[in-house]
Amino acid sequence: MTMLKSLHLLLPLAGPSALIDPDCTQLLYLASHGLLGQLTQLTEAALRIALTHKDGQLTREHFRIAFEETIFPDCGQARNPFHERFNGKPLTGVDEPYNGLVS
Repeated sequence: MTMLKSLHLLLPLAGPSALIDPDCTQLLYLASHGLLGQLTQLTEAALRIALTHKDGQLTREHFRIAFEETIFPDCGQARNPFHERFNGKPLTGVDEPYNGLVS
């Protein structure tokens, strides 16, 4: 969580962000499989989306779109950690981004 708070403090946005929302912490882990490079890529994409839309905060919706753009295109609702219909399972199945990695 400390790293997420540090990232949040670097954001060029005035409002609160999903990075420090306790409800999103586990989702960020599942979306990145705990890999810093994946988390960074996801956060950069979500931030780009927020700035493009001139939003004052980084939201779960920004991360939902960014996840589909950068990590798992065509994942569907049940496999996107930021979608309300996400099934909660790690993304380690066949044809999923973290297949073959130990959970």
